[in-house]
Amino acid sequence: MKKKNVLWQKIDSLLNEVNKVANGSLSANNLTVASIAVTAKTDEEISEYLAELPEGKATINQTENGYKIELSEAYSFENFQVYSIMLVNSKTNSSGKDGVSFKSKSLESIKAKASENDYKIIDGVNKIIIENESLTIEIDNDTKEDEKTESSVEILKALEEEKLKRIELLSDFQNYQKRVELEKSTWGAISNIGIVKEILEIHDDIGLALSDESLNIENARSSLKSAQEKLISAVERVGIEKISVALGDDFDKETMEAVSTIDSGSEQKNKVIAVISSAYKYKNKDGILSAAKVIVGK
Repeated sequence: MKKKNVLWQKIDSLLNEVNKVANGSLSANNLTVASIAVTAKTDEEISEYLAELPEGKATINQTENGYKIELSEAYSFENFQVYSIMLVNSKTNSSGKDGVSFKSKSLESIKAKASENDYKIIDGVNKIIIENESLTIEIDNDTKEDEKTESSVEILKALEEEKLKRIELLSDFQNYQKRVELEKSTWGAISNIGIVKEILEIHDDIGLALSDESLNIENARSSLKSAQEKLISAVERVGIEKISVALGDDFDKETMEAVSTIDSGSEQKNKVIAVISSAYKYKNKDGILSAAKVIVGK
């Protein structure tokens, strides 16, 4: 297949980097088919790549993260043959790296050469992964005979396709997690807007009362009473209810917090002597939002 423009230059550059990593340990008879994942910075760059594909010799399928391209004729570069290409937008590629996947009979030799060149190496089962800042290379151990039949090549293509599918699924799941987190934060903020508005109105009412130069005790009491009623109404609308705590009640550690104790007669021992603040909970739900602060007799 004849090379064309930027896409094929990019693929040549990636495969040349593979040879550079292995530092001459690859030979023309120890590689099988390769698959390539090319990361583009923009959708426009992906469109340019697609325009460079040979007419009638490539099947293009759009995925959530980009495009999957199947070539009817292998693209050859030195000792590589490429049948599958993934074009991925860097915005949806969590690693932001290009990728090359192939099989080789020289796994240990490649590993040794890569180690000498200070590349990061990850050992797997019958495979190694070599990484630098811009490229991930996955190399599977090839135990097949050198001479490949047409059916064995098809099997290898199917395996490479399965790898690409798994990469797509992982990327799709990561994108799904991001969407869920965004929706949770968005709807959480929206659900609080109503009560926030009512609290702000109460704040404004108190501000108006305090700015009134003719404010007297009676008017202040009336304004505070009105603000209290609005606040109670607001919290009740979001499902919060007040727990009844009265003088003389037995102290309940589940719904009350003793801020102090005072000496009292035997009849008032362990009973509520004074209520400092009320207790609150969600309707029809277990657990306390805020315990009542009380003074208890001892």
